[in-house]
Amino acid sequence: MFARWLAEGRVRDDLGSPDDLAYSLLGPIAHARVLWLHDGATPEQRERARRRMTAHAALFARAIMPCSQRSAHG
Repeated sequence: MFARWLAEGRVRDDLGSPDDLAYSLLGPIAHARVLWLHDGATPEQRERARRRMTAHAALFARAIMPCSQRSAHG
């Protein structure tokens, strides 16, 4: 997916390889999964994990989008 997006100019090309981008997206999500979404997590921990994961994904999407596309997408 990231390789295709890089080739099509849909994401910035100065942030690393497709593997780097995948790791940057999924690393924090996996970390939240281990810390706060295990079977012993409280409802509050689970909700915090979901909020953090969603916020991270949104930040990541904004960060990799080329500047020319950011203004078009708000």
